[in-house]
Amino acid sequence: MSHTTPIVLAGLCTGLFTLSGGLAGCASRSPLASESPPRAPGASVQAGEVSAIHLSDGQLAEELRAMGAVDRGLLESFLRSGPDDPALNERIRATDRAHAARLSEIVDSAGWPTADRFGREAADAAFAIVQHAGHDIAFMTECRDLMMELVDEGRMEAPRVALLTDRIRLFEGRPQLYGTQMTFDTEADGGLLATPSIPIEHPRGLNDRRAVMGQPPHEWFSRTLEVTYAEQTASGIVTVQADTWSE
Repeated sequence: MSHTTPIVLAGLCTGLFTLSGGLAGCASRSPLASESPPRAPGASVQAGEVSAIHLSDGQLAEELRAMGAVDRGLLESFLRSGPDDPALNERIRATDRAHAARLSEIVDSAGWPTADRFGREAADAAFAIVQHAGHDIAFMTECRDLMMELVDEGRMEAPRVALLTDRIRLFEGRPQLYGTQMTFDTEADGGLLATPSIPIEHPRGLNDRRAVMGQPPHEWFSRTLEVTYAEQTASGIVTVQADTWSE
């Protein structure tokens, strides 16, 4: 006999459930005036204060890093309090919508934020934000398509495209293609078994699809999730990051 253990990943929220999970809502644009005056290069910017088109790459990177910090803070609060805090859940929903709307403006202005242009921390923050945009699947799909072009240019990691593809399918209620969306079953003896949280389409071809996207075999991925999670549960917060794992 086993039971399912809901898991939330910190960091990039890449393997099991994410901060926003299945929370739904209508996306809305941030109330940013298009005529906002440009800022001097290097000037400090409050998140969402100025239209993205008027900001330098450095200022946009600063804003993305700030949004990433907020995202991580909310995730840690969620991990500590659990899913039964209505006020926190509503704050998460509102933050996900606001962050996605602002990221949409940044993408419209500057393209997808890549590590080579905006720095790794800012790029990671953008990737976390788009994973939480289940309320706006069209935006998620737009970003995924931009990422596919960047993979072809050698500027984006293919496993991230695979992960975002599965996230989109999760929110659409469709089977995943690459087996990135996982949860744990706790066995009667206390052992952990990593299992897909949503069905996998054509499972016999799973490892072939993963190989094309630069991912290790799914058996290796699942086992590594189990080992990593078991090693970290004592700390109270699991920070498994699996989006770019390779052998």
